[in-house]
Amino acid sequence: SINQGEEKTVGIGDIFFEDSKGQVLKDPILGETITGDSFKYELTVVELNNEKISFQYNEYFYQPGQPGQSIGYTYIPGTPGGWMVKQGFNKQFDYVLADKVIRFKGYEFEIISVENGQIKYKRIK
Repeated sequence: SINQGEEKTVGIGDIFFEDSKGQVLKDPILGETITGDSFKYELTVVELNNEKISFQYNEYFYQPGQPGQSIGYTYIPGTPGGWMVKQGFNKQFDYVLADKVIRFKGYEFEIISVENGQIKYKRIK
């Protein structure tokens, strides 16, 4: 993620901005960290030229892992947790670079320059 006032440079295929929200809990029995009710989203640059920038928006939810278990003499390993794509929560957005400001979900980013397939920007809000 990028903090307010921080500058960053990205190109096609790079994550322009990401944010996540959720709860982090500690399992009192297993002592493991569990993430509950968590989601994140990201904007990935998919097209960039001197006139426009296109982003792919994807939203994810956290699927907690399952612990392993023993059945008789057989141990069945658990499954790791991870981020899963939320179906229907993805879209492509286009912005005109001449506007010099990209607004998305209450955030604002100022375009500083576009050179050699890279965009330099900073978060202003």
